[in-house]
Amino acid sequence: MSTNKELEKILEEAKKVDEERWEKLKLILEDHKNKKVSDQKKKEGN
Repeated sequence: MSTNKELEKILEEAKKVDEERWEKLKLILEDHKNKKVSDQKKKEGN
């Protein structure tokens, strides 16, 4: 069994590694959300 300290350390490392991918994912999600909103506005406009 890992101790909490060990788990925290592992999570911290994973977070550092994932930081870049997470940033990209957030941008993709933002774009997707914005696209959905603009698509919705187009539908309402018709």
